[in-house]
Amino acid sequence: MHDVVRDVAIHVASEGKHKFMVNHNMLSGEFPRRDSYEQYSHMSIAANRFDERPRPISCPRLELLMIKLVGNPFKLQDDFFDGMRELSVISLRGGYLGNTMLPFPSSIQRLSNVRTLCLVKLSPSDMSIIGELVTLEILSIRLCYLEELPVEIGNLANLIMLDFGNIGELTRISPGVLSRLVRLEELHVVGVEDCSYSTLRELESLSRLTALTLHKCSLDVIYSNLGLSSKLTRGKGSKNVVVELQNVKDLRLADCDSLNIHCRNNILFTKLERLKVSRCDHLRHLFCVSLAFPCDEEEGISHEEEGISRRTHIRPDVINFPNLYRLELDTLAGFIHFSRDTVEGIEFSLLREMHFQRIPEFQNFWPRANNAITDSNPLFNEKVSCPNLEVLCICAANSISALCSHQLPTAYFSKLVTLEVRGCGILRNLMPPSVARGLLNLRTLLIDDCQSMEEVITEEEQRGGEIVCNEPLFPLLEKLELDNLRKLGHFILMKGALEFPFLIEVMILECPEMDTFIQQGTVSTLNLESVNDDDELKVVDLNKAIFNSKISCPSLEKLSVNAANNITALCSHQLPIAYFSKLKELTVNGCGKLRNLMSPSVARGLLNIRELRIKHCPVMEEMITEKEQEGEEIMTNETVFPRLEKLNLSNLPKLGHFILTNGALEFPFLIEVNIRSCPKMKTFIHQGTVSTLNVGSVNNDDVLKVVDLNKAMFNSKVFDWSRASEYERELLFPDACGKAVEGWISRRMATYGRGHGTRETVE
Repeated sequence: MHDVVRDVAIHVASEGKHKFMVNHNMLSGEFPRRDSYEQYSHMSIAANRFDERPRPISCPRLELLMIKLVGNPFKLQDDFFDGMRELSVISLRGGYLGNTMLPFPSSIQRLSNVRTLCLVKLSPSDMSIIGELVTLEILSIRLCYLEELPVEIGNLANLIMLDFGNIGELTRISPGVLSRLVRLEELHVVGVEDCSYSTLRELESLSRLTALTLHKCSLDVIYSNLGLSSKLTRGKGSKNVVVELQNVKDLRLADCDSLNIHCRNNILFTKLERLKVSRCDHLRHLFCVSLAFPCDEEEGISHEEEGISRRTHIRPDVINFPNLYRLELDTLAGFIHFSRDTVEGIEFSLLREMHFQRIPEFQNFWPRANNAITDSNPLFNEKVSCPNLEVLCICAANSISALCSHQLPTAYFSKLVTLEVRGCGILRNLMPPSVARGLLNLRTLLIDDCQSMEEVITEEEQRGGEIVCNEPLFPLLEKLELDNLRKLGHFILMKGALEFPFLIEVMILECPEMDTFIQQGTVSTLNLESVNDDDELKVVDLNKAIFNSKISCPSLEKLSVNAANNITALCSHQLPIAYFSKLKELTVNGCGKLRNLMSPSVARGLLNIRELRIKHCPVMEEMITEKEQEGEEIMTNETVFPRLEKLNLSNLPKLGHFILTNGALEFPFLIEVNIRSCPKMKTFIHQGTVSTLNVGSVNNDDVLKVVDLNKAMFNSKVFDWSRASEYERELLFPDACGKAVEGWISRRMATYGRGHGTRETVE
């Protein structure tokens, strides 16, 4: 399919005003030959090598040229670019790291319209010629062996983006290069071992710089209201220098051996919109809030020569990020606090997304008086402001003991749309009800691998009392996933009812202690004998089911329950018929105490179910229970699962039948049926209560006919055999009809003869 789409795209691109030539033959050893190249505006060529250096070709309309050579070396004629006067984009890529390119074609300097040059996996012996491309706006040099970024690149006064990623060990940026790139807006640097303070100071003259990425750079970096600061702490002559980056909007730091950031006057870059710090293993704090540089003074570094006061007073003010909309902290093994110093608060006025991943030691934004992780030390409290937060993702943060303070105002997370909490090992609950009631826009809630979590919404708001809630919780919730929560017993303890009018998907996976969604009151099955009130008894019954009359989700389309061994009932018998009317997919797997799936009244309401999978439920005896009216068999003339397309019953050792009914069932859209490892299943529909043991005492012919039907898996109550072919009859259920399949294979072998393959081939 990939080749078909590619060929169609090439065909479409080869017609019209712009004509493309695409030739990717990795076995080729020559430049693709054509009678003429004059009609092409774009060329993309990939080959193993060019045995002979391609000679100049006439391409007067060519605007883009991409060449990739896997073999070594990468060779082009010195006058190769002659005849390509309209060329504006050039991409040259080697197949191996540092693929040699000797020499760099001098004809490139005669291209007066080139705007973009990309070099990947090449090591030209002389890069100075690039300085002649004064019209260049984008320069990308990736995975190349270069000892130094050539000083001639400073001649590119029109350069807007510089992307420099080296794989050598001693790469340097020549002094004076960056300061001359006055139009530079984006700078991405990877693998600069010696990024000196003087080099970084050149950035302060770049008033248009809005995006900065430093990756695998050996430096210490300091933020302030003036911008970015670097301090070189190796050897003698250590200095501090402020680098003004007042217009930076996107800043990314990765794999920096030593990183130390200071906030001065409590305001970080006024235009900073995105900040990402990743893979800085030794980073413990992101910011130091002070008027001087206390971190340096701790290291014995004097600032008197710099004219900076030795005053180390920490201002108890609020740190402000006025325009930051995305914050990412990823893979910071030693990271503890966002700020090293205690502050009055942090304001993220416009923050939309917060992603904290793989920060196992992280506790909260700044140190508190009770800083031990065993104390309740919530990450979000009334002093952390993020009123516009829409996405919050916290992953592998095993030192966060509490997510939300009970003192948070109800509207704190009013704009939150997505909340994901994964791998927080000591988190016992998610939030109090007062905060939960304020999540009026939450669409996705995912909690995964929190081994200590006992409930999602905690009842500790009133210290031992139940939650009385007349307001909706998560009224716009669409997806709920609870996964690998070993201690989770229930979602919430409350007396009221919950409605999720827009909930579409629910996944309850690997929650072995969970037996109900809403824990109703404190009445348990141990004291049923002492309860005389019928309503109270009804509450106790409801507590045994995950879904009962106290929880409503009328829009639910997908439900998955896996490895929930404490669940004794999926659905209450008191549920209205239309409870699951929109459900399309139902999967139940590994529920060790579940004896049946649902009552007939609930089953009749599943008018849109398409896929039904029941697996690994060792005590399940039937899908649709006959105990809706105690002791009575199911009498129904209504359709059950009228739109069912796929049915999978697997590893159900006690399952005897699908349903007990006197009526007939029709599945007009059923396409696929899979019944595996159900050793006690003899029939799909169990007709009546008459068994073969008392046939002798029965005189009614109709009843005898019912008994005969019960001996077949599929009978006239399920499937019209008169319309089935021999192939369908023999292969509809391979596990249930093993002998029929065996006979079919034998007959096919006899028909085709030995010349048409072995038995394994036919199978």
